[in-house]
Amino acid sequence: MATVALSNLSGKSVLITRPAARDVAPAMQAASRDGTITLDTSGILRIGVSFFDEALLVFQDIISETGNDDLRLVYRKAPTMQSLKRLAHNRGFALFETPSGEWVISRSGLR
Repeated sequence: MATVALSNLSGKSVLITRPAARDVAPAMQAASRDGTITLDTSGILRIGVSFFDEALLVFQDIISETGNDDLRLVYRKAPTMQSLKRLAHNRGFALFETPSGEWVISRSGLR
């Protein structure tokens, strides 16, 4: 499972814009080859609605390009993002939280 360290990649501790999410898109595409894209939010103080929504659109594009409906997006260390859960559902994704606090987002539902 490939992990995208958002803090290291962006050099920021706050990710709030759509362009910031698009900057992460190439790393997400590369990570998708393993079947799971893990976005590690360690060192990130805040993720905004625009960043999160755009990252979901990038994820949706990757699913469309690869045809892999079983692809999963995992947000690691996401406790400050509780208000964003509804966005995943609005985009047609299933979202569940693991006992360790990771968010697992997928099109194919809970597994």
